[in-house]
Amino acid sequence: MLTLVGALSLAPGVAAAQDAPESPPPPGEPPPDSQGAAPAAAASPPPVGAYPPPVGAYPPPPVYGYPPPGYVPPIPAGYHEHDGTYVRLQLGLGYLRLTTSTGGDDFETKGAGANLDIAVGGAVAPNFILYGAFLVADASSPSASLNGMSLGSSSGSLDVVGFGAGAAYYFPDANVFVLGTIYAARIEGSDSNGNTVQTSNLGWVLEGQLGKEWWVSTDWGLGVAGQVVGGRMDDKGGSPTWTALSFGLLFSATYN
Repeated sequence: MLTLVGALSLAPGVAAAQDAPESPPPPGEPPPDSQGAAPAAAASPPPVGAYPPPVGAYPPPPVYGYPPPGYVPPIPAGYHEHDGTYVRLQLGLGYLRLTTSTGGDDFETKGAGANLDIAVGGAVAPNFILYGAFLVADASSPSASLNGMSLGSSSGSLDVVGFGAGAAYYFPDANVFVLGTIYAARIEGSDSNGNTVQTSNLGWVLEGQLGKEWWVSTDWGLGVAGQVVGGRMDDKGGSPTWTALSFGLLFSATYN
């Protein structure tokens, strides 16, 4: 009987405890989930200097290898374009002929030699270039004739030497160029030792070229050109007047 009375007296307390609301968790602790279990603590980042790092702590490194099919690398600025600084170096074979008439006599001297052409300038518009230039048209050991009669050959050389300015235009699709240059030039005669022994007065000489170049790097091209040079220069004292005509085949290296 006493046991039954004790159980009955404890029943209201147990029921009240079951019906009482749950007390909130202490500050700083996450609330329990719906099943009554506290959620797992969030993973903390690895400490600085930890090695090796935990798996998944950092993204995987990039994968290196061949570019995907169809990938085209970017073209650098100025690639195979005629812009900016312009330098043209040309050397080749030429044939120079000088003629004059005086006192009813016709005098001619001619010969083959090395032709040199150097130009430095810059593009002022796409494919259009202005430059300053230096020219040598040579006849080594030239032969001479008077009124069609041969006078033999000399052991020296005759040169047309000039400084001038000109313009060139490139047709970009074919990389073909045309140019024209005007020179203040004179005739120089040299002996077999290369010493200048005679010169003419300055005169005007015109040059024209038609050529083709092939790109061998971003800015360098190699090519070949046909050259024509012609003009008139007075001898010392103003008479006689010499007419110069030269044809050349030049090989060129151009930076542009």
